[in-house]
Amino acid sequence: VDFCGIKAISDEFSLMVFDSLKINFHPQDQDKLVGATVEFWISVEGDIKSYQWRKDGVPIEGETDPELDILDAQLEDAGIYDCVVYGDCNDVVSEPAKLTVSKSGHQGPKITFDRSVYSVGEVPLGKVLDKTFFDAIVNDGNETLVVNSIILKGDSQIEYMGHTSFELEPGEKENLPFKVVAGQNPDVYQATFEINSNVEDSPVIIVEAEAYINLPEHSSDSYDLGNVYATGNMYDDFSLINNSEYLMNIVSIGISGEDAENFEISPNLGESFVIDKNNSRKIPIIFTFSELRKYNATLVYQPEFSDPIEVEITGNALDLSVNDIDEISSIDIYPNPAGHNVTIRIKSSEFIKVQADIFDAQGKKVYTFGEVEITGISELKWNGTATSGAKVASGAYYLYLNSKNGNEIQKIIIE
Repeated sequence: VDFCGIKAISDEFSLMVFDSLKINFHPQDQDKLVGATVEFWISVEGDIKSYQWRKDGVPIEGETDPELDILDAQLEDAGIYDCVVYGDCNDVVSEPAKLTVSKSGHQGPKITFDRSVYSVGEVPLGKVLDKTFFDAIVNDGNETLVVNSIILKGDSQIEYMGHTSFELEPGEKENLPFKVVAGQNPDVYQATFEINSNVEDSPVIIVEAEAYINLPEHSSDSYDLGNVYATGNMYDDFSLINNSEYLMNIVSIGISGEDAENFEISPNLGESFVIDKNNSRKIPIIFTFSELRKYNATLVYQPEFSDPIEVEITGNALDLSVNDIDEISSIDIYPNPAGHNVTIRIKSSEFIKVQADIFDAQGKKVYTFGEVEITGISELKWNGTATSGAKVASGAYYLYLNSKNGNEIQKIIIE
C-alpha cells in the first residue's frame, strides 16, 4: 500500500500493429464493343481483409477479388465501376472507372491492353525472371493496327523481349514477354510501356517487378546438439532449406564465439556451396570436448547479397560413466537383439522425470523420447527409426536415461 492505494498489475495482452491501406493503381476507363471482354484491376498495399467491386455505387455480388472480369459485355454493363478495399486499419475506395459499351464497331484500328498494370513478379537479387503475358494486346477496331515501335521507359532492369513492330488485323492479339534482371539491392522496379502506332491515343501501360534477397529457412535462431554421452566427439546435421524456384548461393560459412574450437563444420561441405531450388542442404557439425560442461558457439553463414546470418549452437558434454538413478529399480528391453520394434519397460519406486535418448556407437543421437515421466511401471516404444523417420542400420545402440540424480545406460542390438 502507498499513498495512492493498493497497486495492481493487469493481465498480459497482445498488441497488433497493422499497415494502413494504400492504392497504388486504380481501375481505368474502358470503351468496349458488345460481346467484348472487360477487365478492371486494382493494386493495393497494406493489411487487406477483402475487396468489393461496385457498379454505380451498388456492390456486385461475388466480385471480391483484385480483378473484375466481364466476359461478354452488354449495353446494360455500361456504367461507373469502383472497388472498396477493406483493411484491418482502414478502408479505401478506388477512383471511378467508366465503362462504355457500344453496338457499332470502332472506325479504324483500336489498340487495347488486357490490363493497365503488368506485374512481372518477384525475383531474387542477381537472378533473372522471364514472364510472358499471353494475348495481352488486341486490335478492337475494324482496320489493320500497325505498331511501329515499342519503348520501355523507366528502370532498366525490366526489358521488353517481344516484337517492337508488327501488324494486327481486327480481333488479332499479341503477347507481351518481359525479362527482369535483378540488381544487387532490394528494390521495386517500374517502367512505362509506350507504343507508337497508327492509333492517335495509345494507352500508357505500367510494368513492375520486385527484387528481393533470397534467404534460406531453418527451424530457429538456435541449434542445440543436446546431451552428448560419448567420450570424445559426436556429429549432427543442421539444415538450410531453399523454398524458392532459384538456386541459392551460400558464399561463406564458419563458426565463431566462445567455444568455436570445439565445433567444426565437416570439410566435405566446403567454404561456399549452392542449395538447389526447392531443396535443402545439410550442414554436418562435429562437436568435440575435453571437459564435462555446456559449450556455446555461433554458426555464421552468408547468403549471396545478404549480411551474415548467425545461429547459436550449443552442446552439453555429460559423463559416460554410470551413476545409477536410485528411483529406477529395473530396466527391461525386449526383444534384444531385435529386428526393429523394441519395448523398453522401466520400473521406478517413485515419480521421476528423465531425459530418454538413443545414441549409436559413435555417440550420435539418432532418436529422442524427450523428457519422460516415470511412475510405477512405464513403457517406451522404439520402432528402430531415426528422428528423420528412416530405419537405422544394424548394429549396437545405447539407451541413455538422464536425471538430476544420475543416469542409466542400456545396450540395444538391432539386427
